[in-house]
Amino acid sequence: MTASADIDHVVAALDRFPDTAVRRAVDQFRDAVRPRLKRDTGGDFRLSGIGNARLNVSTRVVGRDLVEGKVTTGPKKLMGPWRWLDDGTRPSVTADGRHYGTTAKHTWSDPVAKALPDVQAGIARDFVAVVR
Repeated sequence: MTASADIDHVVAALDRFPDTAVRRAVDQFRDAVRPRLKRDTGGDFRLSGIGNARLNVSTRVVGRDLVEGKVTTGPKKLMGPWRWLDDGTRPSVTADGRHYGTTAKHTWSDPVAKALPDVQAGIARDFVAVVR
């Protein structure tokens, strides 16, 4: 291989790196959250008592010059239940009677925080491999 071919190879790998790194990161975050969501919803990803609502975790990666990845909870109309699972609820009195509140399960925040060091290390490792 010539020096020119080596440089072209590195440039091509660097050009692909942001998209590849972001895709891998969002997949790792999604994969970290899904088992916890499954556990906290009884295995079926559904919340009883609110129309048997199904929650999901999806990913999206877009961009060319600036690659953006999102791990989203859904559907959008069910953002409240996600917060209830993550943060818990406070006791309150409603027209139907007393609600004793729920314990915070940290369904979203704990798995993301736990996965973050591995995601960062993976990105750094991949970058070093690209520029070698």
